[in-house]
Amino acid sequence: MQRYQDTHPFDFQYNQLPGGIPTEGVITGGKLASARREHIWVEAATDFEPSRGAVNKATDTWVQMDPSFKQYAFQTGLDIATVSTVVRQAVADNFINSGTINETEGWVSGFDPTILENAQARMRTESQTYLTSRPTPSTVGDVIAGRE
Repeated sequence: MQRYQDTHPFDFQYNQLPGGIPTEGVITGGKLASARREHIWVEAATDFEPSRGAVNKATDTWVQMDPSFKQYAFQTGLDIATVSTVVRQAVADNFINSGTINETEGWVSGFDPTILENAQARMRTESQTYLTSRPTPSTVGDVIAGRE
């Protein structure tokens, strides 16, 4: 900072831009006192090979990282259980009762898959009806959740 003490803040910022880091000069007492960088990058020693850092046993690579914290607004998505009239526990009970379960010998058989198929079709129809009846069109984020 010492070499920039008597320079105009614009000159200071202009000299910092070629490095690709947005920088703002901080003026105190009419002089350039410090610099405020918009973003900082770091390097970390990691065990990169072969797990790409997932397993850390012995460091072998310096990895460039972006430690910034980004703020997002998260969407919750559509809760099908609140839109549908299908009682999930009743569907599960009906499905289990449609087959034979032998816990002693460890086998099952004879379950009726149409119980699950019918419940799924009904939930699909009810959720589509709900989505098309809304005053504003639904986005993918409204249905499956996401972030903005």
